[in-house]
Amino acid sequence: MKSLSFQGDDCTRSVDDCTGVDCNHGTCIDGHLNFTCQCDTGYTGVECDIELSACDWMPCVANQTAECIATPPLQYSCVCLLGYHGNTCDLDIDECSSSPCRNGGNCFNLVDRFVCQCATGWTGATCQVNIDDCKDGPCAGNSQCVDKVGNYTCICSPGLTGNDCDVDIDECADRPCMFDSVCVEPQPGTYECLCPDHLTGLHCEILSAATLLGSTHLSCPPLSDDIISIEFKFNTPLSSTLLYLTVNEESYQGMV
Repeated sequence: MKSLSFQGDDCTRSVDDCTGVDCNHGTCIDGHLNFTCQCDTGYTGVECDIELSACDWMPCVANQTAECIATPPLQYSCVCLLGYHGNTCDLDIDECSSSPCRNGGNCFNLVDRFVCQCATGWTGATCQVNIDDCKDGPCAGNSQCVDKVGNYTCICSPGLTGNDCDVDIDECADRPCMFDSVCVEPQPGTYECLCPDHLTGLHCEILSAATLLGSTHLSCPPLSDDIISIEFKFNTPLSSTLLYLTVNEESYQGMV
């Protein structure tokens, strides 16, 4: 039986199995009753008719952070998405590297952005805004509020005290009204003495009238002037009485 792999009168010449075979992007290698296509770089398949792409292996971090662009033969380039860099876009850009968070804020790096965790008293995208702690009016009684960082100070109106000026100072506590006169506080920071009929003055310190029963005496504080004028008005049913006056230990008397 004649072998199909040889030809010629004496069957000594091998049959070229590559005859009529198109290996497209490759070279045909003759075999024994068969052939093999040896493909050029970038191609595959029995007849080297399938073009390979370097992007088939997803070199750009599984195409999650970049777009892969194939360039024959078997070359590629990665176009990184925002927030990534590197040949295969596998490196996350650290948006916190420039220390964008101000005034002691902590920076948290995210994809293509950052988030600042601000320290107490600060707000804003980069913690650049001092929170107005006086905004809600914490100081009572129209007292002045001074904003600080994460705190405030109250400058109290007259008559008020306490951190928030919410404590009323008792102006009557020191008993400014004399002779047991009644002290009242009409509004914070003020007081008023309610004097009885025989007293007058801001503190009821002036005796304006007195009832004298029997033998009674009145005394005045020492005076520096050598000449003084004292005026008395009497309302009495008696027709007359004696009035004694002592000045510098010298006594005087007269009928009134």
